[in-house]
Amino acid sequence: EKTAVYQAFEMVKMEAKRYGVNVVGSEVIGTVPMKSLLDAAEYYLQIEVFNVDQILEKRLLDVQ
Repeated sequence: EKTAVYQAFEMVKMEAKRYGVNVVGSEVIGTVPMKSLLDAAEYYLQIEVFNVDQILEKRLLDVQ
């Protein structure tokens, strides 16, 4: 991972703002590493103490 998803998204928003437009959404094409999505969630939700085991789907996958 060279650039975090949230960092790339924030850069796109800054560039769009320079041109007087707003970014109103995004989409994922293909697959994304779970860590990238977790990092984005932690950044945007400003979670102070976060553990991957708090994610229900991750816990369910670990049980299987």
